Amino acid sequence: MRIPLDQIDLHHIPRDRSAIDRDGLDELRESILADGLRTPVEVIATNTGYGLLSGYRRLTVLRELNDLGLPGFDTIEAMVRTPETRLDALRQMVEENEIRRDVSMWDRARIAVECVGRDTDTIDSAVAALYPNVTKQRRHRIRAVCNVVVWSDGALIDPHTHTTRKLERLAAAIAGGHGDHLHFALTSTRTANTAAAQWEVLKPILTEIDLTNAGKLPRDPRPNRPRRFSKKSPRLQIRRIHHPDGWMLKFTGPDASGLLMEDIMDEVERLVNPI
Repeated sequence: MRIPLDQIDLHHIPRDRSAIDRDGLDELRESILADGLRTPVEVIATNTGYGLLSGYRRLTVLRELNDLGLPGFDTIEAMVRTPETRLDALRQMVEENEIRRDVSMWDRARIAVECVGRDTDTIDSAVAALYPNVTKQRRHRIRAVCNVVVWSDGALIDPHTHTTRKLERLAAAIAGGHGDHLHFALTSTRTANTAAAQWEVLKPILTEIDLTNAGKLPRDPRPNRPRRFSKKSPRLQIRRIHHPDGWMLKFTGPDASGLLMEDIMDEVERLVNPI
């Protein structure tokens, strides 16, 4: 059946994409202009019209063509589905995207986290319900990245751009008890304003964790050691950073002045060169 575009709610359910590739939309638009819409979208009947189930990119392109005033693009061919629950609707959307395999690991995990508290009680049950047909290993990987989504709490910029390997390194570090250090590093570095810049902040921490776990860096046997960061003062934050050439201390905050650095240099000299 054909449905007017203005009767379809694009955001009736959460989408499992953080961003839409513009080049991909342009290619789809040229295809539709040349050959028409080959695959109907899927919708759910609502009290006010229809909610989109699958076909976000197709509906977006047709709306753009309709906005240009092109004739014949004010309606769209659609199939009406009748999922029993909202979670079942989300599962159908996820399965349709899994076929194309162009959804990031971050978005696979994010949609599961968004279900908790409304559609399911736990992340485990959300992952099991949304991804019943993927392998056990793949569900385990999605579950691990769910921990990164929860840990991030909005701190990561454009997280959908990170590779699965990067997200799994973060998941392993968080599971190992390093979440506070990683989060502190992100929030105390003002210049980390892109996904790439944030990764450069996180990378040395993850490398130190990997080297320590591999026995290539000695473990400090003292309780609560090593101390990787200190934020006793709200105006001064200190981070210990591993570097291939050695170690660095990074001071940030309003009190991180040149005069303080001089005092610290004096104290370091007294420590390493006692009289």
